[in-house]
Amino acid sequence: AESQRRAGEAGGVEAGVAGLRRHVDNDTTVREHAAAALGHLVRRCRHNQALARKGGVIEALITLLRQYPDAASLQSKASIALQNLVVDNQSNTKVAVAMGGIEEVISALHQGPSRQDGRRGSGSPTARGSSGGSGNGGGDSMREKFQAKGRDAGLIEAVIAALMQPPKAGIPVASGKSRKSNPAAALQSPQANLLVALADLVEGHFENQSNAAAKGGVEAVLTIMKAHQQVEEIQECGAQALVGLIVENGPSQRRAKASDAANALRCATDTHPGSQGLREAAEQAFAALCSGERFAENIMETDYGRRHSTCTSITDTAMRGVTLEQILELQEFVQDSLRKFDIVDSSGTSMCWEDLNLYQLRDHFMSPLTRKSQCSFAELVV
Repeated sequence: AESQRRAGEAGGVEAGVAGLRRHVDNDTTVREHAAAALGHLVRRCRHNQALARKGGVIEALITLLRQYPDAASLQSKASIALQNLVVDNQSNTKVAVAMGGIEEVISALHQGPSRQDGRRGSGSPTARGSSGGSGNGGGDSMREKFQAKGRDAGLIEAVIAALMQPPKAGIPVASGKSRKSNPAAALQSPQANLLVALADLVEGHFENQSNAAAKGGVEAVLTIMKAHQQVEEIQECGAQALVGLIVENGPSQRRAKASDAANALRCATDTHPGSQGLREAAEQAFAALCSGERFAENIMETDYGRRHSTCTSITDTAMRGVTLEQILELQEFVQDSLRKFDIVDSSGTSMCWEDLNLYQLRDHFMSPLTRKSQCSFAELVV
């Protein structure tokens, strides 16, 4: 780290920037070496990361990534350098996103230090769902790593801050063939790209969802949707971002309800009836918004409900005691359910663990669990 710092102070960062900007026909060799050197200089070195930010390295790297999409080696080295600049450095991430470099940052965060192919999009581009799924053999692990890097880089906060600002003219974006490797390049709106990025950062990750919600992510998404009702891609990407934010996250569902998410989704689908992607995302969002209201009727479909779906008759009521282990298991189930779903009581009040009373426990958990078997709780969990 000390040698890195000395190299930076001796002009290493400035030399690297000069190398990135050097024009020698289409020969990218100098730029490759400059990107690799900068990647080493800034890796885990806050001092050099700050020098690089002030020296225009972030802009230079993003420009290179856009100018040479088919230069595999240059793409790899520039992406790794950009990753080293933004991970654990929220200031650098904000600068990159503010420049319109959200796609490049996301592609860089997907880039592994040992990856040699270097093609943009060979990891996971910004496109919705590209960060992996359960059927993709390691896709979930890839998505989790990306989400962790994005959290550490402050990408969630940067994306939300950018959503809250009017669109700015960023670094010129190459068009057509030069962006064909990234499906998200088809998106015309900067806000749409930001919405897609937010969705990928939070989907299925409770901590990231909660972090985004605390920063105003739910409200920002709905504000964008309401302000651009005629723009189909913003409506579709906004609905997808909302799904990522509120599925299995009770507090975020409450925020969405308070911001009239249901009406925003209805307006979107009414305005764009032919958009299948919007319709599917809206259906998922509606289901998440209503999941707390339907929790009792669906309780037997939960893991806990399936584990305790069979009643064992205990004729002697004096023998219907429950163990501490059984009570703790119920507590864990109730806490997890209240965390994932905005369950409301008969008065319309959202329930939370800290204020939960026995009437609410009976009406929304115990009775629904035992209703089908018509038995006591002890007979259900024995």
